[in-house]
Amino acid sequence: MYVRTLPVGPLTTNCYLIEISESSCFVVDPGDEGDYISEKILKSRLSPLAILLTHAHFDHVLGLLPLHLNFPDTPIFLHPLDQFLYNQAVKSAKYWVSHYTPDPLPKVKLLSPLKHSFEGLKTIHSPGHTPGSVSYYFPTLKSLFPGDTLTQEPVNTSHKYSSLADLTHSHLVLKSLPPSTIVYPGHGQSFAIPPKEK
Repeated sequence: MYVRTLPVGPLTTNCYLIEISESSCFVVDPGDEGDYISEKILKSRLSPLAILLTHAHFDHVLGLLPLHLNFPDTPIFLHPLDQFLYNQAVKSAKYWVSHYTPDPLPKVKLLSPLKHSFEGLKTIHSPGHTPGSVSYYFPTLKSLFPGDTLTQEPVNTSHKYSSLADLTHSHLVLKSLPPSTIVYPGHGQSFAIPPKEK
């Protein structure tokens, strides 16, 4: 298994290609530049098993349309509590980023990552940053993809739908994973979960 990091979009969001075999991969948070992400997948002769969204802020979803057009049978996973953010993502992008014309989002059924499973993948509901934030954990890869829930910078909980209490609990859950786990955040460099204090 191999993790490829693709920084995309005006907010430099980390999109991840998780290559689990020579022919298949997962795509995590295609935040922008969907054509570029699709090109990387096609040139590597990979077939996406699923597109995994950690949450639905615009900088984590706006590369979806080209991916959906290139890989129409690939399911897209998002926690239903973030559906409202998905619905307003294009509008939010235009509000927060000047001179930015995002692609529309595909009108497809989004599947709950908590109701579907893939071998070797554990989905952890980790609210706080958004109500439907989830983290994707691959035990055999010793890798965690938490989106914006766990980063080396302070996590934004200033939105009216955010919850510091929920985020604190989510941090406790995620930091209880084995200390050798590598965290691949939504922004910035990867880092290891520190050893537990004795």
